[in-house]
Amino acid sequence: MQIASYVLWGASVLAIILTIVLYKTIKLAIAVIKCTAIYIAETCHIIFFPPLMAIVMMIVIACYLSGLLFSYSNSNPAPVSPQPFASINPGTLQIVMLAL
Repeated sequence: MQIASYVLWGASVLAIILTIVLYKTIKLAIAVIKCTAIYIAETCHIIFFPPLMAIVMMIVIACYLSGLLFSYSNSNPAPVSPQPFASINPGTLQIVMLAL
């Protein structure tokens, strides 16, 4: 128990020394946080921009998917023959168009 108390005393002394040594850095960090708080208070409407754009993106994706499903539902896919896109026969060039 006595060893633990010495360790805790040492940690508290180290914390006090670090606070004294890093005083200017701590003061600068506090000033940055205050400046950030003032900026956020003045421009609080900016917070709503990312969620709003996410909603707009979801609407655009929904429109795209509905058009895609509409096109798919109105199509009549026919089986495609296993021929290549172009085949060369002796003397003629025959181009086979695949219907997708």
